[in-house]
This record gives sequence, structure tokens and C-alpha cells, in this order.
Amino acid sequence: MSQRIKITDFMAPELDVYARLTENQLLNRAHPEEGMFIAESPKVIERALDAGCIPVSLLMETKHAQGEAKEMIERCGDIPVYTAEFDVLTKLTGFALTRGALCAMYRPKLQEPEHMEAHTDFYTKEAAEDYLVFGPHEEAWYALARWFLQENDMQKQEKIRKLLHAPYTRYEGEPISRAVALALYGRHPYGSITRLERFAACAYAHFLQYGLKLTERETSAFESVDMGNIYHTALERYSRKLEQSEYDWFVVPDAVRRQMAENAMQEAIAGYPGMAVCDTAENAYQRKRMLAIFDQTVWALTRQVRAGQFVPEKFEVTFDELEGKESLEYRLSHDVTMRLEGRIDRLDTFEDENKISIKVIDYKSGNTKFDLIRVYRGLQLQLVVYMDAAMEMLRGQHPKKEILPGGILYYHIDDPVLESDTPLSDEEAEQALLFALRPDGLVNSGEEIYRAMDQNFEGKSQMIPVEIKKNGEISTARSKVASTEEFAVITRYVEHEIRQCGEAIYAGNIAVNPYRSDIETSCTYCPYASVCGMDAKIPGYEYRQFASMKKEEVLDQMQTELARNRGKEEQSDEMDEGTAERH
Repeated sequence: MSQRIKITDFMAPELDVYARLTENQLLNRAHPEEGMFIAESPKVIERALDAGCIPVSLLMETKHAQGEAKEMIERCGDIPVYTAEFDVLTKLTGFALTRGALCAMYRPKLQEPEHMEAHTDFYTKEAAEDYLVFGPHEEAWYALARWFLQENDMQKQEKIRKLLHAPYTRYEGEPISRAVALALYGRHPYGSITRLERFAACAYAHFLQYGLKLTERETSAFESVDMGNIYHTALERYSRKLEQSEYDWFVVPDAVRRQMAENAMQEAIAGYPGMAVCDTAENAYQRKRMLAIFDQTVWALTRQVRAGQFVPEKFEVTFDELEGKESLEYRLSHDVTMRLEGRIDRLDTFEDENKISIKVIDYKSGNTKFDLIRVYRGLQLQLVVYMDAAMEMLRGQHPKKEILPGGILYYHIDDPVLESDTPLSDEEAEQALLFALRPDGLVNSGEEIYRAMDQNFEGKSQMIPVEIKKNGEISTARSKVASTEEFAVITRYVEHEIRQCGEAIYAGNIAVNPYRSDIETSCTYCPYASVCGMDAKIPGYEYRQFASMKKEEVLDQMQTELARNRGKEEQSDEMDEGTAERH
């Protein structure tokens, strides 16, 4: 029968193992057979008991001793069980005892073999070490472990100890406390949308990047991110030059367009920090290629604008420039408010007497594709947030007009290879190139709106991800479209997802929880792969599986979660009202 002892004296010597002894002192390297270790959580304690470890004492919350840990306590036999409330245990151990229980234990007594030579299955030390990890705990296992632990080399001995611990290793994913989260992130953080997408991909990667502020080693190489930054700057400069000239996107002559594009690119390259693109022949070639790609990009963007009635209005708009910023602020608790920051690459509008439709375009130098499933999972929030912010701005500027979402699109800055089984004429090659450079994203399914992006197309549009069937209806299977009502659902869901991410960050979630979909995992290009220790073979480490879904299924899931969240909020409001009435 165990002895229940309520903790009254922090300095009692029997509590030293939990509060004051170091790991080295517990191991007792001079006499390893007398060494102890601390098993944490009921599951680990149970596994240690199964392996023959000998319990010395237990430390746990009072409620656990009287509840879920009762069977484990009985199994430990006649040993002291020290109990206290959660706050007392936190002061004693120096950390929050989130896993319920600690147990001081001796390792199994090693059996003496008659002679080691009888065990001739191990021809190398490596084979013997493998046996320690994977072999059954029989007489040979104990004898081999003892033989290794008698090694005089402390480094080798430590290696063996790690191997002996390996079968009991388990990842638990403990959170940091709210106090630590507040100290790391502050009470009024400015958060980029990319940051929230990083958290949705893996909470631990977010913690390393934005909590501990780990960064990759800087190199002097010219990388894809540098190229993307230069393209963005050049597009902004070109747009400004065009705006200040006597022309616009619809009437600028080809020769003027080409000269403006070249000047904008040259200025962007010359002004890029630390840029020395002419130092080597390779960089000189890269510069020439970037100039050609940029000229092609401006040509394609111009053709896309001229195909419709949407007019480019604003370029490189920061959130700080927007009028009315309520949609960008999220109150996560009474003392924490998160403010989003970002930059809209291009904002186009189509206006008539009663309404204004908005098209948001984000330039990408990488191969980013719009995926509604990624929006649902919190991995692709950017365009939806940009649209919401832009619509709020225009509502403030035009209070008497209806503001509609026209489309959210990625334009991929690229030099695509055109494939054809037969030779192409110049006109055919041009049409094929326009189709290859067609923006990807989500377009409003209203005919007036998508026709304002590409007025005269039949079948497949070369300008937007829309295809029309012979009867004039949209081919939903071959188009990326959503109704105005569906855009509203997506926007509300993204707002909900942002709030959920923010609350989880301040709740201390730093779990190693990468995702895996049919085509990728969040670990593939993660710069922190060497830090996190993610290993699917270790219990507790696992991928979140993201299954593919159809658009209708994604929207249904979004609406379900929004409804569930409304129910929780209403229930919370009712409880608050009831509390107020009682007072």
C-alpha cells in the first residue's frame, strides 16, 4: 500500500531528486548501478515499470493521486507518493507539471551472466548496440548492457545510456506558458500574413523563427529570393513611370513600354542592396536574362489589362496606407491585440454607376499556385486578406456603392517553355505564351465581372482561369471561380482562421506538427529540419494528414466551422450574461 504524503516542506531531503539534484548527480557516474532517473508522465512511468525499472517515489497533483493515476500508484507498490496542488508543484520543480506525474526510479537490476563468451551472436559493437535498442529484455540483454556500462570511456558510456533510453523516448509537444509567449511576442504584435501561414504549417517552425528568432546563415550568393525582390521593385518602378507619363496601360506604345521596362529594371538592379551583378560572367548573363524576362512580363501584363475593363489603380499598397483598418486588427484576449501588416502588389478596379469590383494581383517569382484547400488549412491566407482590406478601403471611399470581389490572382513571373508537336506561327506562339503566363487564382463567377477581365474570349480564357462551355455556362470543373456569396464565406473563414492561429500562438503552442498532403510536406524546404528532431519513427512525432477535397467540400467545411464557432461564442455570451445577473 502506497504512502500518501502531502508536501509541507520544500526543503525536505526526500524531495531533492525532484527539485535540487542535477542529472549528473542522479546518474551517479561513480556507481552507475545506484543511479536514478526521473520518468515523466503516466505513460512513460508505465513503460518503465514494464521494462523492470524500480520505483522509489512519486510526485503528482493531489487530483491525479485521487483519480486517473490510481492504478499506476497501486502498481508501484509501497512507496511514498508526494502530493500537492499545481501551483505548489510548479514552485518546487521550477516548471509546470503539465504531464501529471513524476516518478524517481532505479534502472532494472542487471543479471550476472555465467560468462559473456556464451553470447556469440554479436560480431561487432555496432550489432551489439542495435541489440540493446531492438532486442528482447532477456538475460543476454542485461548482461550486454552491464558490460557496456563498465566501459571506462565516459563518452562511450554516455552513448550507451542514450541507446538504453531510446526505447522510452517519446515526443510530448509541451506548450510554453502564456507568460513566456507574452515575453517573446509582446502584447501588441505586428504580424505578417506569412508568419501566420508559417504557424499553420508547423507551430515549432514559427516558434524558432519568430520566438527564438533563428535565422539561416547569410551567404553572398544571388538567390531566387533576391531575384523576386528585384522583379517586385522593377514592377513598382515601371508602374510609377507609366503613371507619370502621358500614357496608361491601355495605350502605351510598344517601344515606349519596352524602354520604360528596361529603365525600371536597370534602376531596380542598381539599387538592390549589396548587388554586384556585373562582377562575374555568370551574373552578367543572369542580368541579361532578367531584363528579357521582365520585358516579357510587362508585355504579358499589358495584354491582360487590355483584354478587359479593369483599370490598374494602386501599386505596392502597404496596409498602413489603407483607410479604415478594422479588418486588420484582431483582439485575441483582453490584453493582446494583433495587427496584420502586408503589401498589396497591384489593385485593379472595374466601376459602374452602382458598384465597384476589385481585382487583387500578387506577383510571384516562385511557382505558387492558388489552392482553396491551402486556404482552408491556413497555408494560403494572403490574397484573401488583401481582398478584404482593399474592399474595406473602398467602402470607406465610396459608401454609396456596392463593393464586390472581382478576383484574387497570382501572376507568376517566368519564362515558360512552349511545347508543341508542330511548328508554331508567330501569332500561335504569342497566344500560347499568353496562356502559359495566365494568372492563377479565384475569379468571381458573375458574368459581368469575369467578362470585364477578358471581354471576348470563347472556350478557355488566356487571361484568367475560366473556361466557358459551348452553351455559354462556366465549366466549373475547368475553372477557378466562386460566387460573391462564396467569397464572403471564404473571407469570414480566413478571419476566423487568423484569430485561431493568433490565440494558439499566445496559448504557447510550439508543437512539432508538420503537415503532409498528397504532393508535399511542410518539412521539405523547412530551414529548421536539423533543429526540430522530427522523426516519424519516434512515438509522438507525426504528420497532420491533409486530404484532397473538392471545392464544394472545402466550402462546406468552412461553413461548418464558422457555425460551430458562432455556437461557442453565443454560449460564452450567455454564460457572461448569467454571471453578470448573479452579481
